[in-house]
Amino acid sequence: MKAVNLFLSIVLFLSVSLSQVQAQQLKTFDPSKTNANRPKKSKQKLALEYYTAGEYEKAITLLEEINEEKPSGYIYKYLLYSYVHIEDYRAAEKLIKKTSKSQDKAYKELSDLGYIQLKKGKREKAQRMFEEAIEEVPPNIAKAQTENKQFSELLLWLSIQKHDFNIALIQAKSLDKQEGLESYRVFDLARVIQNQGDYKLAINTYKYLLKLPEAKYQIYYNEVVQNLCTVQYAQLQLYNPPTEDQIELVKQSFEHSIKELGINRFTIPLNMDYAEFKSFYLEQANEAVEDLEQLLLQKGLSNMDKAPVKLMLGDFYLLNNNPWDATLLFSQVEKDFTNDEIGFEAKMKNAKLSFYIGEFDWAKAQLDVLKSATGKKIANDALYLSLFIAENMDADSSTRALKLYGKAELLHLRKKDSLAIQTLDSIFTLSLYHEIFDDVWMKQSEIYQQAQQYDQARILLEKIADQYTYDLLADDAVFKLAQIEI
Repeated sequence: MKAVNLFLSIVLFLSVSLSQVQAQQLKTFDPSKTNANRPKKSKQKLALEYYTAGEYEKAITLLEEINEEKPSGYIYKYLLYSYVHIEDYRAAEKLIKKTSKSQDKAYKELSDLGYIQLKKGKREKAQRMFEEAIEEVPPNIAKAQTENKQFSELLLWLSIQKHDFNIALIQAKSLDKQEGLESYRVFDLARVIQNQGDYKLAINTYKYLLKLPEAKYQIYYNEVVQNLCTVQYAQLQLYNPPTEDQIELVKQSFEHSIKELGINRFTIPLNMDYAEFKSFYLEQANEAVEDLEQLLLQKGLSNMDKAPVKLMLGDFYLLNNNPWDATLLFSQVEKDFTNDEIGFEAKMKNAKLSFYIGEFDWAKAQLDVLKSATGKKIANDALYLSLFIAENMDADSSTRALKLYGKAELLHLRKKDSLAIQTLDSIFTLSLYHEIFDDVWMKQSEIYQQAQQYDQARILLEKIADQYTYDLLADDAVFKLAQIEI
C-alpha cells in the first residue's frame, strides 16, 4: 500500500525512543564478544544486534558491506535508519538515490527523501515530496498492500492525536484512494482541521475535495461547498483590517455557493454567514436584514430551523435602532424553546436589550433566572451582568450613570465608537465619584484597543491599575497592559 511505503519510516521513527532506552541499557554490550563458544554469527545478524544495541556506527560498517554484496529492502531500511540515527543525512540521501535508480521506483525515492527532509526539520518540503510520492504509486502496488489497512489507520489516528494534520491528510488521501471510499476520510479530516482552527489547511483540503472528478456526485458535496465558505469567512475575520481583495474573494465564494446550492433549510448556515458578511464587511445592513427576512419565509422550515435566523435578525434590528422588533423575535424563540440552550440564548439577548435601553429591573429579573441556565457561558454572563447592575445602582435608586453606560454599549455595537466614547465621558460629569468609573475606563480602553489605538487604551488601563489597586478590575487592567506590550 502507498501509505506503508510513505509512512513506514514514521513508525520506525516512533520506535527510536525504545531503541534509545535499549542503547542506554546496553551501552557496554558488544555482540561480537558474547559467548565465545557459540558458532560464529552471520554478518547480517550481528549488524542487526549492533543496531538494536544502539551501536549505529558498527552496524553501518557491516550493513554497507552486506548491501554491496547482496542488497535487499530489509538491509536498505536498517542502513537508512542507522544513517538517520547518527544524523548523516548526506549518506542517507546518497543511499536512497542509488537504491531508487537500481529499482526504478520514483515513489519510493520521494517517500524516503521526504522522510529525510522531515528529520532535517523541513516539513513543507517533506510534505510536497510525500504528496508527489502518492501520485507516483502504481495502482497495482496500492492494491497489493490492502492487508496493511489496520497499520495505516493507526498512523492516521496517531497523526490526528498529535495535531500533525499535514501528515494525517497525506495518509487519509492514500487510504481513500486505496479503498475507493470516495474521500470520506479526507472529508472527515477536513472538518477536524476546521474545528481546530487551521483555516489555511482546511481551505486547501476542501478545495482538494471539490477538484476530484467525482466531487459533484458525492453525498457530502453540498456540505463541502458550505464549509469552504464558512472557513474562508472565519479566516477573513482574523485579519484586522482585511484588504479589499480578501473581502472580494470571500464575497465571490459566497455568491457562487448560494447560486449553486440555493436558499433552503439545508443552506441556512451559509445564508446566515453571508448576511453577517454583508452587514459587517460590505456595509449593506439593510440588504442583510432583507435576506434574513426572506430566509424565514422559505417553505418547509421548522421552528428549530428558524430559531437561529430569528436571533441573528433580532441582532440586526437592534443594530439598526429597532429594539422592539428585536425583542419580539427574541421572545418568540424564548417561548418556543423554554428549556433549550437556544431558548436561554434568546432570553440572554432580551436581558441585554433591556439593559441597553435602561430597563434594569426587567433585565435583572431575566438575568437572575439565567444564572441557573445549563450552559456555563450563559450562566456566567448572566451572573456578571446581574452583579454589575446591582453594584452600580445608586443608593437613591437613580440609574443615570447606568443608563449612559448601557447606551454607550449599544452605540459601540452599532460601530459608533466616537459617540460611545463621548457618552461614557459624560458619566464623569454626573458626580465627583461613582462606583462605575473604573468600568467606564475599562470599556473605553476596550473600544480603543479594538480600534488599534493602543496609546489611549494604555493610559486608561494605567489609571485603573493605579487608582483601583485593590479592585479585581485592576488585575484585569494589568493583564491587558501586558498584552498590549506584547
